[in-house]
Amino acid sequence: MSNSDIIAIASVVIAGLAFFTTVWQTWVGRQHSRLSVKPLLCWGTSRHVGQASLEISATLSNKGLGPALVKERYFQLDGKHFALPQGSELSEIEALVEQIFPKDWERHIVSQSIPGVSGAIFQGTEITVVRILFKPRTGGFLAEIERIMDRVDFVVVYEDLYQNRHVFRT
Repeated sequence: MSNSDIIAIASVVIAGLAFFTTVWQTWVGRQHSRLSVKPLLCWGTSRHVGQASLEISATLSNKGLGPALVKERYFQLDGKHFALPQGSELSEIEALVEQIFPKDWERHIVSQSIPGVSGAIFQGTEITVVRILFKPRTGGFLAEIERIMDRVDFVVVYEDLYQNRHVFRT
């Protein structure tokens, strides 16, 4: 084998390694780009117990790096899709609250908001889905509220900017 053959073989090996490195760097860059715009939806609940009232709130926030493009959103009650009763003039949240909490509990929905279909939940956005004030009762009232609220799930089907589909469930 002559020197020119060795140089030719070394050139082919170096070109192959350079090609592999370029393909690998492109793949890593693409993965990084996808992750750098990936939304991360989070659910939070809070409660504030006062002398005259008990406040319960539930929030949906995007702690990811890109917007969540909402394709579908709905509530589930006991694992089944919750739909507004036919002809109801209540909002989805009002109808759900009316259905799950006993009628004799004094309560008031202070605020409500759910993301719209075809809307977006941008990075750093926090949406108060519902905020309810209850007149306090005795005997494990807070535990009973938490047990009732555990029957409800909020489901959001959304896409990232690369049109990857994700499902968020509380």
